[in-house]
Amino acid sequence: MWKMKKMCGEETNNLEGKIIVHIIGEVKNTGILILKEGARIADAIESAGGATEEADLNKINLAYTLKDGQKIYVPNKKDEENIVYITEGSGNNVIVENGDESEMKEKININTASQAELEELPGIGEAIASRIIEYRKENGVFNKIEDLLNVKGIGDAKFAEIKEYVVVN
Repeated sequence: MWKMKKMCGEETNNLEGKIIVHIIGEVKNTGILILKEGARIADAIESAGGATEEADLNKINLAYTLKDGQKIYVPNKKDEENIVYITEGSGNNVIVENGDESEMKEKININTASQAELEELPGIGEAIASRIIEYRKENGVFNKIEDLLNVKGIGDAKFAEIKEYVVVN
């Protein structure tokens, strides 16, 4: 924690309203960043001292909202197209897959998602997002995405609408 505190210039004992992300690639200062909740990739790049001259910022969505624990890779102009730019977890849990822009998908971990994140799912409003969180509190984590069918208000049709956008970890 000391190294992170020194690198970020932030007190790491009180992280309420903050997220911690790891940024690598074509930025001037790679490493761990402490940002405000709701920060975007553009904010992370700025906090890392800005992009290098070799950065290809057209390959990433600078307006993408970051979540705690994500790793961001800022690509080089020479990088191939099919590179994963944002990962979560220890490096194996990809949440944004890059490929054809029309196929780009963000997966939301239903075991850790906030109310606002759940509301981003198609057909999920405030009430159902709240029920998902309540279900987690009462029953523990979801073991598989099909467990969403146990949440009041999520039937087969709604599940079919959201299943490609959710994961459990």
